[in-house]
Formats: sequence, C-alpha cells, structure tokens
Amino acid sequence: MPVVPVVIEGADRVLGKGHAFANVHALVSTIQIRFLPPLRALQKPAAIGDELPTEVVTDLTDRTRAAIVGCYEAIRVRP
Repeated sequence: MPVVPVVIEGADRVLGKGHAFANVHALVSTIQIRFLPPLRALQKPAAIGDELPTEVVTDLTDRTRAAIVGCYEAIRVRP
C-alpha cells in the first residue's frame, strides 16, 4: 500500500502546543489539510505478512519526510 503524506497547516493557531483548550479568538483561523502524492516502497514484500528490509523502510521514511518538509517550506515562502 502506498504512503500518503499529509500536511496540516494552521492547527497550531487554534490549539497551541501544551494548551488544553482551543484559542477562542483563533477559531476563525483556517486549517488546511494537504494530501501529498502517494509514495511507494521501492520493493514489495515477498509474501503477505513479510516485513520489508530496514533499508527499504528507511528510504520510504526519508522520502515521506522530505515531501512533508518540502511542502512546509513552500508554505512558509508564499506571500
């Protein structure tokens, strides 16, 4: 199954880190959820239930993180 990276933008303005309650004044803020293109592992398991080699999982993890970081960087530079 592919991994679909998801970026959630703006949630920190409504419910900041360490806060138990939403910021009432920020409830008019927009929260955007972006679904990035799906990523697939470069290798499939030999059989259902088999685990992928560590290097395959590490590669998929690295590509997923890079896609998410790239999206956040694009968000930060927009006017």
